[in-house]
Amino acid sequence: MIRITFRNVALLASLFLGLTVSGADAAFVGSFGINGNMPSISPTSGLEGATTFTIASMATNGNATGGFSGLPTGTTFTGGTFVLGSPTGFSFSNSTFGTFTETAAPIQTSTGTINGVVTSEAFFILGRFSGGVVGAATPASFTVSFTQNGGPGTSISASGTVDIPPTGTAVPEPASMTMLGLGLVALGGFGLRRRMAK
Repeated sequence: MIRITFRNVALLASLFLGLTVSGADAAFVGSFGINGNMPSISPTSGLEGATTFTIASMATNGNATGGFSGLPTGTTFTGGTFVLGSPTGFSFSNSTFGTFTETAAPIQTSTGTINGVVTSEAFFILGRFSGGVVGAATPASFTVSFTQNGGPGTSISASGTVDIPPTGTAVPEPASMTMLGLGLVALGGFGLRRRMAK
């Protein structure tokens, strides 16, 4: 049986704070934008009803931040195919800068229409980015939009953004971690005081 003492709680709190602060310092944060080359869809010729989306290859567009800020404009990534609502192992990569691999089924986040015709669709793909400037596999997201202004049968364009950490996920601030650690210390002190009062 483990005894909960002030000393044990304080040791756990300091260990927790040390790990979270060093982890926060080491965390990779960054994003970069890409433009898709020769995007295509199936089984329809228009975005409405399409379930399979392919991008032959991708090139960075200069919108890079954080750890990706050194990524040159025009850096080419391999392309891939994703299926709406079904994880298929969609991935794209560059031998120098790393690889994005989906870990969950892509979801549609928005649809744009003009005169009742679907002209754009946006998707969110949760995944991991590994290798290159990132190193070990790190949670990431890929948001991508397909646009077909002329309606079914016309040309399609695609653009997207890779984000680390994934968009929509909260990264605890060091101050929050400190508050949690202080809370653990206070609990330990309360337990010690209660024990001494008996």
